[in-house]
Amino acid sequence: MFLFVGFSKWDIEKKAKKPFFWISEPFLKSTATGFIEPKVVLTKKFPANLIVDTEYFEVMISNSFFSEETFFFAEKWNSFCEKNAIFMKDIIFFENGKENVLKKEFQMLPFGCFI
Repeated sequence: MFLFVGFSKWDIEKKAKKPFFWISEPFLKSTATGFIEPKVVLTKKFPANLIVDTEYFEVMISNSFFSEETFFFAEKWNSFCEKNAIFMKDIIFFENGKENVLKKEFQMLPFGCFI
């Protein structure tokens, strides 16, 4: 599971493997296959890649329903990020036009490692 912070929704979509769905409110010009309302509770592993907008969640939804390729998106560091960073495989923070890798393969890196 990947946490992307500071990216635009459209930049995240470019990184996602297709087909993918957003767990988010719908937005214009998305290339997603579809949207799942944040209030919907997943009861089994979803058969496509997901991008989860963390704006709608305080805590991790049961991660047994997500694939390793699930992307968690946050426009800025938020409460969800604080509480769930430990569960993320990779954390990438976009700032000043650069991608900073904060965590890779479950290992925290010195701040400022660029990809």
